Amino acid sequence: MILNSVILILFTVGAGLTAFYFGKKKLTFYKPALTFGGAYLFSITITHILPQVYYINNRASLTLGIFILGGFFLQLLLENLSQGIEHGHRHAFDIESKPFHPTAISLMIGLCIHSILEGTLIGNPYTIGHHHDHGDGSVLIGILLHKMPAAFALTLVLWESVKSRKTAIIYLIIFSIMSPIGMVSEYWLSQNNLVTAENMSYVYALVSGSFLQISTTIFYETSPEHKINPTRFIVALAGAALAIFTEFIF
Repeated sequence: MILNSVILILFTVGAGLTAFYFGKKKLTFYKPALTFGGAYLFSITITHILPQVYYINNRASLTLGIFILGGFFLQLLLENLSQGIEHGHRHAFDIESKPFHPTAISLMIGLCIHSILEGTLIGNPYTIGHHHDHGDGSVLIGILLHKMPAAFALTLVLWESVKSRKTAIIYLIIFSIMSPIGMVSEYWLSQNNLVTAENMSYVYALVSGSFLQISTTIFYETSPEHKINPTRFIVALAGAALAIFTEFIF
């Protein structure tokens, strides 16, 4: 758990800091990278997270399905706060150069709620990742592949809007520790028998729905013309292939 926390923080902060160097440039690899991450996240949700959610609590299939739908629509609501940063939106918005402006705060609230929830997926080795005799490495990769573009976009948006590099870095660090907070919270609750694996399956179902919403939104937004771009199609297949491959090695 400590290693996962360190990895999440370092990769998230590192990706965010690159915005200060690449942010003003036209990045030809940005949309393909988003497509790859979206395909991986979608695939790992279908092949890993959802099967284990139903394995943990197979007596509540209808209820879990409702929670998955709830997670999908909850993410839509959170995007009203986060401005779609979690799937790589880079558009700036006017927050009057005030670091504690309500828009900046709402942006962080939306992102932090989502990050804490997704952190619960890898907080306890005896839930997600345990029942197929492998760890949570594939889920960790999925979280990283969508947190890194989110961190880049968050830092860029805040830097362009607040006009303060220091403020953008502070928000980035706060964002980077949210998933570890979710991990630690889930681990502590489970170890102290305050929640059971069956209880947590509903949280995992919510996160699964959220991941499905984020990943499918990435597909639509990276292909606004709704045509099959051969390059992006191959990139998406590569993301899906990596998701399947990680199931065999983690």
